[in-house]
Amino acid sequence: EGVPARGEAANDAGGSRVPADVLRGVAAPLHRGVARGVAALLDERGEEDPGPASLAAGEERVIFHVDLDCFFASVAMREHPELAGEAVAVCWSSGESKGESSASEISSANYAARARGVRAGMFLGEAKRLCPELKTAPFDFEKYVEAASRAFECVLSTTPRVVGKSIDECFADVTECVRAGREVWEVASTLRGAIATATGCPASIGS
Repeated sequence: EGVPARGEAANDAGGSRVPADVLRGVAAPLHRGVARGVAALLDERGEEDPGPASLAAGEERVIFHVDLDCFFASVAMREHPELAGEAVAVCWSSGESKGESSASEISSANYAARARGVRAGMFLGEAKRLCPELKTAPFDFEKYVEAASRAFECVLSTTPRVVGKSIDECFADVTECVRAGREVWEVASTLRGAIATATGCPASIGS
């Protein structure tokens, strides 16, 4: 599957679809592969991948799933504060003209747009019928990479044991944080706050 006339696409965690050629060029190293992306960031920090944390007898591993919410739409709202409170979707076209623009494919939609039935993969014309007040924003791949890099830095500052899943999603082994006496909720809350401060985007964390 792919975005019309722009080649194949890859998903962000919220269902956003990024053209593969753009990911290869603009989003490197984060989208050059899970292992290499995280390894590159660790290298920039002068660190190495320590591998899985060892477990004591009876100890359980604590893994966080970190996901930047509605990532592309969140970045768009960060860059355009006037969109606050609006239903927002990211796609190739502004949708202000007739014809081809109505066939532009929605890549990412915020929660306000989703509440009106707008979904990733939907054509803009259909999305506008469901949500006439829908605001659209163009792709901004450089901003996505900037925000994702900062988010990954926040996770790596919490634990070096990180496996990236996509540009806005990863798994983090925080076993040693909990072993040091911190509550799971405290680690998650601190990390969410750090990501919000560093990126201007909200994140969800589950374990």
